Order: sequence, then structure tokens, then C-alpha cells
Amino acid sequence: MPSSAVDILNVLYIILSAVGILLILFFLFNMYWKRVVIQRITINLYDLKTKQPNVAYLMSKRVLDLIGSLISLWLFLPLMLTISALIKLIYRKQSIFVKKMRVGADGKPFYELHFRTTDEYSGQSRLFGKYIRKLNLDYLPLLLNVCKGEFSFVGRSKGIEMILEHHRQLEAPFDRLLHIQPGITSLWAVSLDIFVGDANDLSERLKYDLSYYENMSLLFDLALLIRTGIIILGRSSGAQLTEE
Repeated sequence: MPSSAVDILNVLYIILSAVGILLILFFLFNMYWKRVVIQRITINLYDLKTKQPNVAYLMSKRVLDLIGSLISLWLFLPLMLTISALIKLIYRKQSIFVKKMRVGADGKPFYELHFRTTDEYSGQSRLFGKYIRKLNLDYLPLLLNVCKGEFSFVGRSKGIEMILEHHRQLEAPFDRLLHIQPGITSLWAVSLDIFVGDANDLSERLKYDLSYYENMSLLFDLALLIRTGIIILGRSSGAQLTEE
């Protein structure tokens, strides 16, 4: 058999082997994810362990967030500069970023950054804005928030200020959520496709956030990141990742 044919067969073997390994890993991850969803999300808000976040975990998480955000900013810098220039060209004198007030770790307020996708005065979205929003590119500035330590790649959901406003009468220990950072992705965000009920029910979001708090670990964070990647790759099927 000619050497060129042998080389082609070897390449095909490597590709098929890699695909097989990925399928096996995907199957195993789905099994793990289902166990996480079934066993860890079910939580009694009034019967939680009184624990503080593990210091070693929080330090490791911060180091990984910093390294990951710096690498991501370096990789996406040309794209971010291009988007910024196009926003200035389309929206003229309006600011490049849209700011949303959020509550961070230890209750410290900060501004969450997004690329502008709508006109500040008319509220209308141009084709460009709709396109980058569809691709979630308007969330790239969140990498700056992660780098500054205001956000984490994985954390609680971003709507904690709404939760606190609507649940002051509850005895559930929601205040512990203020000890950790909001995340670009969260247990709540990646569970919306399996959630049965009212997605706007803030008590349900509180339940998911407290469940994340009770099970925080680097392995759990990794699982959430993988799940996020799967949802982003499956956006063509209508999956929605980010919550307001």
C-alpha cells in the first residue's frame, strides 16, 4: 500500500479515535450533570448547613479567574477593538459600553459592562447590534469585570439585588450569597433548559444560587463551564444561556 494511503488511514484513525473519546467524555459528563441536577439542586432553604466559603477554594478560584481573563482578553483584544470601533461608527457620540449596577462580593456595588447594542435615545437595535447580541459578543467586556475581581467565570446569578429586594421577609440565609461573586455563568443560567416552572420566579433563582453556594468546588465549577460550552454550541436549537 502506498505510503500516502497509509498516512491518510492513520489520520482518519486519529480523528475517529478523538471523536470516540469525546463522545465517551460527553456521555460521562451528561451522567454526572444529571446527578448534579437531581441531587444538588433539590435543597431546603430553611435547612442549610452554616458554613463559610473555603478560603483555599476562593483563592484558587481568583487566581484561575485572573489568568483566564488575561488570556481571554489577549485572545479577544482584536475582536473587541473592532467591535468598539464599529459601535463608535454606528452610534456616533454614544458610549461604547452599557453599564448595569450589580452587587458583588461582600455587597459591594459595581458596574457590569456590555457592548452597546441599542441606540441610547430611540432604544432601537441596528442589524449590527442584533448580530453581536445573537452571538453573545456583547458580553465580552465582562472579561474586564472578571480581571478586576468583580465577576467570576462561574458564580451565583447576577440578579442578587432583585432577590434581596423581593425576599427580605424570608428567613432563608440569602445573605451568605453576598460573600461570593456573581458569575458570567451560573447554576441557574445553565439549568434553564431543564427547569420546569416560572423562569421569572425569584425564589427559584434563590434556590439555585444557594444550591451552588452549598456545593462550591473547582470540579463543580468545571462542570458548569463545560455545560455552558455545550449550551453555547447548541444555540442554534434555541438554547438561551444568559440571564438579565
